[in-house]
Amino acid sequence: LFWVFTVLGALVVARMSSMVAASTGRPGVDVVVSRGAMPVGHVVAPDDVRVVRAPRSVVPADAARFARTVAGRTVTVAVPARSMVLTSSVGARGRRGVAALIPPGWRSIGVPIDDATPTLRVGIRVDLLGVFTRGAIRDGPPSEVLAADVGVVEVNEHRVTVAVPGPSVARVAEGLVNGQVIVVLRS
Repeated sequence: LFWVFTVLGALVVARMSSMVAASTGRPGVDVVVSRGAMPVGHVVAPDDVRVVRAPRSVVPADAARFARTVAGRTVTVAVPARSMVLTSSVGARGRRGVAALIPPGWRSIGVPIDDATPTLRVGIRVDLLGVFTRGAIRDGPPSEVLAADVGVVEVNEHRVTVAVPGPSVARVAEGLVNGQVIVVLRS
């Protein structure tokens, strides 16, 4: 009876060891997945994400592989619940608030808003249209798109702050000084 239990015990230990080895060597790669939806501007806490295994063929190159990679960083592109978190969906480490929402090489600029402005929120994409008054000191049409597909990074009752590519800042500033800048929602 002693030898029967010893052999059975050895078989159980061997089977458990092979299962552990198989589970650590299983195919796929570790990826960071959101537990719940994370809106633009949210600072990722360690318990907002978890690490799971996924088939290598469905994992994008910029998928975060470790929770520490995204923890403490600000979400710049909304992340739905139970979705892979991409390193391109979070701001640079150490940047918070509005600064984290501005891509490298871009600038932020405030645009006055009024009751005619559509409802805005952080993270949506808009176009900035310049409408110039007759006699303004400039060449060109009376209206033009000054910056297309730019992101809203802050909203208050008097202005919206948008992130625009560096070269577009001068055009938007010209619109603010020599005319009116209108915020247009994108579909």
